[in-house]
Amino acid sequence: MGDTKTKKSAQNYLWKISTDERFQAWPEGSSQIYLTSPTKFFPKQFLKPSGVRVPDKPMSEILGRFDIEAVAFTTHKKGFYISRSRENHYILSFVISGRNHPRTAEKTYDVKKGMLFLIPPNTPCDTSAPREDLEALWFHIKNTPRWRRIFGTNFALRKADFFSEIIFLAKLFAKELYEKNPSALRLQSAANLLVETIAAEFSKGGASSAAETLAADVLARLDADWTLAKVCKKSGMGRRELTDAFVSRYGATFSKFLLAARMEEAARLLERGATLRETAAKTGFSDGRSLALAYKNFHGLAPKSNRNLRAKKSLPDARKPPITLHHEE
Repeated sequence: MGDTKTKKSAQNYLWKISTDERFQAWPEGSSQIYLTSPTKFFPKQFLKPSGVRVPDKPMSEILGRFDIEAVAFTTHKKGFYISRSRENHYILSFVISGRNHPRTAEKTYDVKKGMLFLIPPNTPCDTSAPREDLEALWFHIKNTPRWRRIFGTNFALRKADFFSEIIFLAKLFAKELYEKNPSALRLQSAANLLVETIAAEFSKGGASSAAETLAADVLARLDADWTLAKVCKKSGMGRRELTDAFVSRYGATFSKFLLAARMEEAARLLERGATLRETAAKTGFSDGRSLALAYKNFHGLAPKSNRNLRAKKSLPDARKPPITLHHEE
């Protein structure tokens, strides 16, 4: 993999790494809080210093279900530098404070607080923060059909419309992740909202906007008798168009979107002490038995087990039920 060089006081670097794929230099005082397992480039000997936090497995794998290879909050002192060759994933970053200067063969960019920067796969790029400290949230996201539909194939540099929401949701995920006894259900919910909000940041409107409107209606009335035929009539879209819109926007067909919404709402209601009958009525099932069967097939555990799992803690009442996205190639 190349040479990893540790810091010498005169150089003022915690570590440097030089491989065929990248060169990277971390100034002393840099820190990183991972929301996943570290990238393959991170030197193993630096996984335990005070400035680097790594979550325990299997919680570290939750965001990987959305084809996110790695994500972290990072703070770098001035002098940070990284040079990447052709890596086959998207690199998405949000600057929380300070600024950095990504550079490609064509142009040098200036990324400031509140802005996002998207680097397409297989694009060589150098990134530096030479004059001031940098705090950012970054993602390495796989080059899959779904993410290509969301991101496209070009650079993106602009003020992020959902900046506050994305940072909040990532911090919410990190807070639960590093709890003594983290809840898998809460982490999954936060991950769903985070991924959906990133997708919304890059939404182009049209059929995607119609899908968002329908999704909002569904979330507001999970007890309603929703069918594909009814939502097609409501939206004015054909079955194929509506299915494509939901897969593009949420990574799931309408039926899977609806089921996931109902299952996650059921999980929350049961955690708060609702009975199967009460939960079934509020999530569109004819009776508790039908709900229990669907619940076990979806979550892999019986509703009673879920109620006992986290009985003492509950989610804020004001939150809308998030959607479990199913990756569909």
